[in-house]
Amino acid sequence: MRYLLCFFLCLFGFTTSAADEGSLSQFVHMTYHDKEHVAELISTLASNHVGKLLFKRKHMNRLGDSVRHVPPIEFLGYIFSRPDLRNNMNEIRQSYFKWSNFIDGLAENIERELYSGRLMSELEEFALLVDRDVRELENAAQERNWNRFVQILL
Repeated sequence: MRYLLCFFLCLFGFTTSAADEGSLSQFVHMTYHDKEHVAELISTLASNHVGKLLFKRKHMNRLGDSVRHVPPIEFLGYIFSRPDLRNNMNEIRQSYFKWSNFIDGLAENIERELYSGRLMSELEEFALLVDRDVRELENAAQERNWNRFVQILL
């Protein structure tokens, strides 16, 4: 069980670093490979049970490493601007283990964005991109409730 937990913690480390500069408008500048890797990560996570994900651990870690440079808000923006990936997130949400590890992995990184001031400055553009109410997202961010923040995006 400990290896399984380590696997998911490593898996969700792929959003660990944020770009030092730029706004959400850079979202459109994610490379083709970044987009493909994020899509593969999310769809694989959604479509496989926890046991099968263990067998894909090495591949998933490589994919995660390849998009480590994508800031969390851009990562989420890409996921929730695509209906298929949004549906995959609903699947991930059905598994407590997958969902809680996703949120835990995201929390540290998105809080870094919050404390740097980047999150709030990009939130309006982000809300437009994902077609959500910016006030709801702002409230969740101010409360540092990342579970609710992501659920709003669903």
